Amino acid sequence: TFNTNSKSSVWDACYVDWETNSFAMHMVRISAETIRMVGKMGPQTLESVGWKNDDIDMFVAHQVGRRVQDSYLKQFQIEKDHAIEVYQDYGNLTSVSVPACFDLLKSLGKLQKGLKTLINSTGSGIVVTQVPYIV
Repeated sequence: TFNTNSKSSVWDACYVDWETNSFAMHMVRISAETIRMVGKMGPQTLESVGWKNDDIDMFVAHQVGRRVQDSYLKQFQIEKDHAIEVYQDYGNLTSVSVPACFDLLKSLGKLQKGLKTLINSTGSGIVVTQVPYIV
């Protein structure tokens, strides 16, 4: 089951800065809206597979940074020991965050058959995708 939603009304939060000829984003605005979307979608995602928050063995997410990650954990009532985090060592890995998390879980010996994971992926467009997945 995939639960995906987007909010194109914040498209102007991503723009080209023509003076420096670079891509720029209003990260506070994007992060705040993304956090709201993740929280709103979470109950639907879990309900779609009959899970409750405490059924999640491991939270695997695209990680922008500590504040956003902590917000997700609070919304899902997940303790840090039930989340794999890579942002502290590698920063924002963008689209490879989720695969990097699974690789780290494997190298730590935590990627075991039957592990219930909630994958949470986001993008600045803004788009959020959540996938409940049993290893």
